[in-house]
Amino acid sequence: MEDIFLSVVVPVYNVARYLRQCIDSLMLLPGGDIEVILVDDGSTDGSGAICDEYAVREPRLRVVHQANKGVAVARNAAMDIARGRWLWFVDSDDWLDDDATDLVGTMRKADAEIDFVQFGHRRTDEVDMPLSETRTKTVVGMERNAFFLNHPLYNHCCAWYRRDIVEAHSLRMTEGVRIGEDMEMLYAYEMYVRRPVSIDLVPYIYRQRRQSAIHSAEAWQQGVDDGPGIMTRWLERIRGDGIEPEPWLDMRLLRFVKGIIYSARLAEGIDLKSLRRELRRLMSEYRAAGFHWPNNPRMRLASRSLRLYFLFNKIYLRLRGME
Repeated sequence: MEDIFLSVVVPVYNVARYLRQCIDSLMLLPGGDIEVILVDDGSTDGSGAICDEYAVREPRLRVVHQANKGVAVARNAAMDIARGRWLWFVDSDDWLDDDATDLVGTMRKADAEIDFVQFGHRRTDEVDMPLSETRTKTVVGMERNAFFLNHPLYNHCCAWYRRDIVEAHSLRMTEGVRIGEDMEMLYAYEMYVRRPVSIDLVPYIYRQRRQSAIHSAEAWQQGVDDGPGIMTRWLERIRGDGIEPEPWLDMRLLRFVKGIIYSARLAEGIDLKSLRRELRRLMSEYRAAGFHWPNNPRMRLASRSLRLYFLFNKIYLRLRGME
């Protein structure tokens, strides 16, 4: 079997307007040892036909068609057949620019020396007008805890994963999770990283669409519904594999819980009593596992009264000029 360096995983669902731009940019990645796996997740707008059109003339491109099951299942289907030493998750309404070629070249040289790489991205609106840019510094040889404390990543498309680590620890995205399935896998993967690096390249262009899942009105409710389950699965992994409660992971978990509470403040009709009970359960179990985030003053306040937490946070943000 041909030695595949990189597998690019692309879930596709009703993105005919943007899909050609995405695929064209992926086809510019240099090397015959790169495969692009497009998973058509039951598209109804012709996206599946576009995938098949490209597959006829692009030998590095593989297409999977499935009934609509959600982005997590689509990505998992690609991971199940991927052959690359590295995995890169790319969304089908985004695309890559010229820095992607430099990234591939750099990674070929560093392949055996690292097990995680992260890089920057740019944001555009729906008509490709620039919105913002997030750059990363070049950081090599830093110890894992210091690296993740000082250089946190919150966009799973801006990282490469070693497939042997993914398979060794049965890392997949959880079916049915609507918000946060990518962060669940990213943070779980980072628990096993030993040689991370950061590269000062900006190869990824993220298109911020008004109707995308993370910007929909339902997202706040979904964040509240799915967040505690993600926290529970992380804890099961931590316990099962003896993951140490390092400061970087404490910081990630605290940020994630704050995100759940933030979603609860914006969503409508949330049962705050039930959520508070769930938070108290998580805090107790994580505290027993040696983590310090449950002792954060804001977390202790939230465990007593979410309404008081909302009020305190609103005052805090006003004082800092952020609301």
